[in-house]
Amino acid sequence: MTDVTPYPSPAKARVAVIALTVAYMLSFVDRQILSLLLEPMKQDLQITDFQASLLQGFAFAAIYSVAGIPFGLLSDRFSRRIIIISGVAVWSFMTTLCGVVQSFSALFVGRVGVGIGEAALSPAAYSLLADYFSPGRLPRAMAIYGLGPAVGTGLAYMLGGTILARIGAAKTVALGPFGLVRPWQVAFVLVGCLGAVVILLLTLMSEAPRRSAAVNKRQFSLLQTLLFLTAQWRGLGALFFGMSMLAIQGYAEMAWFPTMLVRTFGAKVSNVGLVFGAVFLVFSVTGGLGGAWCATRMPADRRRNSYVRWVLICAAALTISAGLAPLCRTPGGTYATCAVMFAWQAAWMGAANSAIQLAVPNQMRATLMSMMLLCSNILGLTLGSSGVAVLTQFVFQDPLALRYSISIVATISGLLACVAIGISLRNFPALMSSYAVPPDAAGVSAA
Repeated sequence: MTDVTPYPSPAKARVAVIALTVAYMLSFVDRQILSLLLEPMKQDLQITDFQASLLQGFAFAAIYSVAGIPFGLLSDRFSRRIIIISGVAVWSFMTTLCGVVQSFSALFVGRVGVGIGEAALSPAAYSLLADYFSPGRLPRAMAIYGLGPAVGTGLAYMLGGTILARIGAAKTVALGPFGLVRPWQVAFVLVGCLGAVVILLLTLMSEAPRRSAAVNKRQFSLLQTLLFLTAQWRGLGALFFGMSMLAIQGYAEMAWFPTMLVRTFGAKVSNVGLVFGAVFLVFSVTGGLGGAWCATRMPADRRRNSYVRWVLICAAALTISAGLAPLCRTPGGTYATCAVMFAWQAAWMGAANSAIQLAVPNQMRATLMSMMLLCSNILGLTLGSSGVAVLTQFVFQDPLALRYSISIVATISGLLACVAIGISLRNFPALMSSYAVPPDAAGVSAA
């Protein structure tokens, strides 16, 4: 039976995508500001490179990835809006807590708490957007939502750099009820407090009707969803793996590039935050929007398959630029190559997430996305961050070899991504023919 449920009005759709994008942006501010603050934080808390990689990777990734599964199941059954608002409240509180801790173990616990809160966002958000926007317009909505990491990470570097530039010379700063804190702790506290503003924005968003779920009331258990993914491993599973490899590449770069610039070129942390953050922000936004435009203009007879084809093109271009960027001999060359890398890094996300949402049953969308996030974050946040640290500390045994470690991890993960996405491209049409939403379903939203 065809679902004739109309899409929400353009105004409601725009409010939803803006609110969700701002929330996603804040999550990456909270997540990525740690990488800029690593050096001053390491000095104050006396932690090693490997411990720092655990804070960026395992402490956050383990709980973030695992908690995404129950949040995905909840999002396929209950109000996605309420789940998202609750998650923002939790991660904002825990980010503030990270700003007042005095030990590695306490900071580790705080990062675990941030992971729990942030796990609630994306499975529910992806599912909501697929019910707000028609298939032909979904990549643009996904691309806009996908700008959250780009804008959030750029703002994290720029905000952290500005704070350190203004108060970095002071050993301690008086911060109201928090007492005397270090300059890097100020950044955590201020970013955590931004969560209240985002929660107010999210209350303006309404819950979208679940389209195919209105026709087919069936619910899928976690086991049934896992069996579905296993049965479709060539089309869907291979795409998940390819996206996970690209996540390894992306997290390795974002976790260690600022530190690499400081070590290799003797740059100031505050300057790196401002310049690196600005380059990341501008070119990620450009790449994300440009990538969505290109994906929707691929041949339309097999649109979801064309979306996967675009992902493969982006993965190949990204692997080349990501492998070369850390090896440049000057800061200017590094920033220029990073600009190209950031554009390709953002260009594939809208198409990949749209392909998944449009090719699987509505009643398992959020759970499947949580499984994808489980794969990409367990591999990306752990192997990406810690893989670079292991090569630098235990293989090269030279802090100045950080640039080579980043290049190796980025190149190997990128090549594996290209192979996996190529397998998915060959097998995705079969998945589409059984489960895909018609490309131009009735009730198209003009949003």
